[in-house]
Amino acid sequence: MGQPPRDVASASPDTPMPITATPAPYPPRAVGNGTVLVEVAIDNAGALTDARVVVSSPAFDAAAMAAAKSWSFLTARRKGDAVKAHGYLLFGFQQPVVGR
Repeated sequence: MGQPPRDVASASPDTPMPITATPAPYPPRAVGNGTVLVEVAIDNAGALTDARVVVSSPAFDAAAMAAAKSWSFLTARRKGDAVKAHGYLLFGFQQPVVGR
């Protein structure tokens, strides 16, 4: 389902930018593929203060939430001042191929 996130352009100062992004591991008891969208709240110091699943794949929600809670961010800025912000993290899970 793709590669880990990487910088492709300069971050907008208006948007919180991840500085650490832990990938979510495939849950050992899950079957198939899944996608989880997590909404996060980030304070004016760049710390994640809240997270909630917006689009659920039940077998993968806990792994996505645990990974999301470990991320840290550069703060969003408005007119040079650090501000609180919201962001969305999309986690894709592809069932591992075993025995190749």
